[in-house]
Amino acid sequence: ANTMALITSVIDLKNYKKPSIAVLDTGVFNGIIEPIENFEYPVFLLNKKTLNEKNYSLVGFSCEGFDIIRKKVKLSNKLQIGDKLIITHAGAYTFVYKKFHMVEYPPIIKL
Repeated sequence: ANTMALITSVIDLKNYKKPSIAVLDTGVFNGIIEPIENFEYPVFLLNKKTLNEKNYSLVGFSCEGFDIIRKKVKLSNKLQIGDKLIITHAGAYTFVYKKFHMVEYPPIIKL
């Protein structure tokens, strides 16, 4: 069920990789663990429109080799550090660890 959406920020970009890598301020250890089991969340760029897209790999900030949120997703070819992404259908069983790598979970805000 689509119980909530997770809004996350791009904190780094590695455009020399194919596909380019967008490092997010969340990951499989502090927000969404299901990608470890190959679940692919829908991901959208928040408040930015573009006609030109390219593939990105979305990864968490933990430097763990399996902190991969999406192996391939089409987003704006002008994605920048600080851009916000919305990951829909997050919730239910997504917040399973406490302070992984000493990082607090993002706040839950009722809209």
